[in-house]
Amino acid sequence: MEVKKIQPASDEELKSCFPDLPLGPLDGFRRKASFDWRRMKLAYDNINAINTKNKVWSFMNHILCSNTRRPLRL
Repeated sequence: MEVKKIQPASDEELKSCFPDLPLGPLDGFRRKASFDWRRMKLAYDNINAINTKNKVWSFMNHILCSNTRRPLRL
């Protein structure tokens, strides 16, 4: 059994998977952080898994939001 080496993700790939967060009250803390939260996501999943999760989420979001006649509520 051969073990595949996982290629590191580029900053552009990570930024396309995880766009910048909206401005808000936590911005000051995010700027002071000593780590890149996008890179931290790679500790749990590789870039292929993240892309798959994003595709599934986009599909489900499209299905839920496009097939409702009234706004969704929690």
